[in-house]
Amino acid sequence: MKVRVLDHPYDQYQGILGRLMMVFAGVEEVVYDFLVKTSGVEPVIASAIFSGVRMAEAIGTIKKIHEARGVELSARLRQQFQRLLDINRTRNQLAHYGVRRDRLGRDDRPPILSSARMAHVPSKLKETEMKPETVHRLVGELEAIGVSLWVHLHPEKFGQEL
Repeated sequence: MKVRVLDHPYDQYQGILGRLMMVFAGVEEVVYDFLVKTSGVEPVIASAIFSGVRMAEAIGTIKKIHEARGVELSARLRQQFQRLLDINRTRNQLAHYGVRRDRLGRDDRPPILSSARMAHVPSKLKETEMKPETVHRLVGELEAIGVSLWVHLHPEKFGQEL
């Protein structure tokens, strides 16, 4: 089997975007587990209730459960959830709008994440620089938040409550 080397800037960019999607999916699983634990519902019932819940909805439900119980989320969890919501928006834009390929490796201009093909009026046009370094940073943030949430869910594995 012949393996193609990722030597074109577009190929390299696709590689890091794939990494972002994979890490995001893993963190989304941890947030789902956080939702199940927070809800107090047994896992099989939680699967029926929360089937199809995605990142933003899961975080919103976790916040509502805490509010209903009169329990405040820690500042750290609030910050992490807000950052996940921000990254979720960027990930959705990458998945649904894509990056303008004409800006990858052809000149010194950075790649642009653009809603140009979907914006029905000029005021809805959104364009943002999306350099490979930015995507790498998002992956790193997702990994760090995912580990932090996992540790928060499993303090018994570390011999202490967090």
